[in-house]
Amino acid sequence: MTKLTVKAIDKQKQTLVGGVDITSNPSTFSGKTSSKRDSSYGAYVIEVRSVINATLTAPAKANGSDFSGWTGCQSTNLSTRTCVVSLGHSASGTVTANYGPAPIVDLKFNGAQGT
Repeated sequence: MTKLTVKAIDKQKQTLVGGVDITSNPSTFSGKTSSKRDSSYGAYVIEVRSVINATLTAPAKANGSDFSGWTGCQSTNLSTRTCVVSLGHSASGTVTANYGPAPIVDLKFNGAQGT
């Protein structure tokens, strides 16, 4: 079995988020993160007997927080909120849709100053 776990987390509150609708192409891998307060809270699991090749899309907002990125994906696109996932036979993986403030990047440049 190939197993993909899809989670949603609010980075600012450091909590998993249930009830987030994740869409997929192909639609076979779409789902909603669990809102039940049990071991699956904030996640949904896909198990198939084949490989998984899908593009997941997260909603712009969840639980009042803005989407800030994906982790665990082969590739992502922040503007379209997509995550490309590829898992071979009998592989397992976890991807996470992150919500809350995006990280601040501090850029410093070294080099000659203009005159």
